[in-house]
Amino acid sequence: MGQDNMPIDKNYPTYFQELCYNLCIKLNWGVFMKKPFLQRKWVWVVGILLIAIGTFEIRTQMNHARIEKERAEATENANKVLKGKVEVPDPYFKSKDEVEKLFEQAGLKADFVVTNFDEKATSNKKDIKVGDCDQLDSEQPNVKYYDTDEVGDKYGFYADKGATIIVGYTDHDFNGSSKADSSSSESTTQSSNIFAGKVEIPETQFKSKDQVKKDFEAVGLKTNFVVENLDDMATQNKVKIKAGDCGVIADQPGMSFLDDGEKYGIYADEGATLTIPYSDHDFDGTGGNQTDTVESTSSETNTTESSSAEDDGDITKLSSEPTSKQQTTLRVLGKQAFEQQYPYKGSKMHSIMGIIQDWTQKGDVWFFKCEATIVNEYGAELETVVEITIEPTGPESGNVTVLHY
Repeated sequence: MGQDNMPIDKNYPTYFQELCYNLCIKLNWGVFMKKPFLQRKWVWVVGILLIAIGTFEIRTQMNHARIEKERAEATENANKVLKGKVEVPDPYFKSKDEVEKLFEQAGLKADFVVTNFDEKATSNKKDIKVGDCDQLDSEQPNVKYYDTDEVGDKYGFYADKGATIIVGYTDHDFNGSSKADSSSSESTTQSSNIFAGKVEIPETQFKSKDQVKKDFEAVGLKTNFVVENLDDMATQNKVKIKAGDCGVIADQPGMSFLDDGEKYGIYADEGATLTIPYSDHDFDGTGGNQTDTVESTSSETNTTESSSAEDDGDITKLSSEPTSKQQTTLRVLGKQAFEQQYPYKGSKMHSIMGIIQDWTQKGDVWFFKCEATIVNEYGAELETVVEITIEPTGPESGNVTVLHY
């Protein structure tokens, strides 16, 4: 069929007829066509894909614009809310002289009082000397904590300029690092009793149901798989998941965090049945084409597994989205600090369904925010919000601060 007499199907819109006809003339495709351009299936498939990609791009740009707008509004709101106030410098583990200088620079005054924070030094494995300061006490009239909902990224402790802030300090030297090691060695028998009848729960995130079942059976645990949408988790970790891949186990009866000073982790009673979420569909969390995900082969699974093996768990490498290994370390450190600060039975972070802000970078620290239940020594319960910050001191350690309001 020649270029000048290509038929035009009257069943299609005139605009598209002319567009396709001119395209074929310019690209000299007419001689290869046995039927009109728009009657070819691949043309419609490509067109639908282009529309889908364009729609996704538009939504992404709109969402980005919304986030930028909310951030700008939060910043503007912070300037109004914090007018006349200054951020209180963090005194934790700093000397009195250093804290005094920082307070003077901020336009604040420090009222130093003796406190005992040996347990905090032991928990953080820190050596403290006479004059080193405790973390800021939020239960004082001149200090107020503003959270992310009120002031966005400028969250923290604030006070009126010129205010006097009470700061605790130690009146003795204390070797928190060696004390922790000594306590661990002295309680070997006791710690062994802690783990009696318990087994450590194997990692489940991004593993297949078959692999998880084998891992659980190997340690004497049973599985109860339930369907859950894991798309957000895959997007956050920038990985591809396939139908049957599992997520993180939520807190549930039979699970507990154990720490004897040498080893720590999430344990369960031997023989316990644990509920494990899994995805019922393929999803590309890397931001790639979803069609590619559906058509992915077992080789992609191997790629995901190898990249997971190379996952860096060093929490000193801060980022807006921690790796899965970093998340595990941060969760353990945060839960350990929470349980030390709120030791009474029933105190619990709702770290699955109650997450307000998952682990992310805030300046030089990791930040996490969730709903929680705190029980006091008399059994009274308080439904509250907990914020945890971790200042990394090593690949798997850091100074942990837990606040509730």
